[in-house]
Amino acid sequence: MITSIIAFVAFLGFNNPPTLMDLTGKFGNPISIEQTENKEYQIFTYKRDSYNVIANCDKSGKTKSLEAYGMNASVSYRKVKLLDEFKQVIIKLGDPIGYEFNNKEIAVQYPDCVFTITKLKKTYQVVGISVNIE
Repeated sequence: MITSIIAFVAFLGFNNPPTLMDLTGKFGNPISIEQTENKEYQIFTYKRDSYNVIANCDKSGKTKSLEAYGMNASVSYRKVKLLDEFKQVIIKLGDPIGYEFNNKEIAVQYPDCVFTITKLKKTYQVVGISVNIE
């Protein structure tokens, strides 16, 4: 049996990888449900006051990835919060394993997560956090 090398770090108030039931219990009913092209996963989107939560779940209800996008500085993962400046990500977590540049966004990649960074006002700030659970 293969196990993850990186242990789950608390995210969105969950100390363990959440199931679909956990997500619905915390965030209520999703505002949208989409199925991936290969029909192996469903994508659930939950709306919060100042951010959205997107969960990619398999057929058994296990969450494979969890994302938060928006402008709520109380949402954090590994000490990096939404709206933190780009330099704070590097200071707090060290060198990433990769970058991806797409138009006005930068995806800063670490083994267990990706931070989406875009220019807000005069600085580049975190607007999305995507956590790989599997």
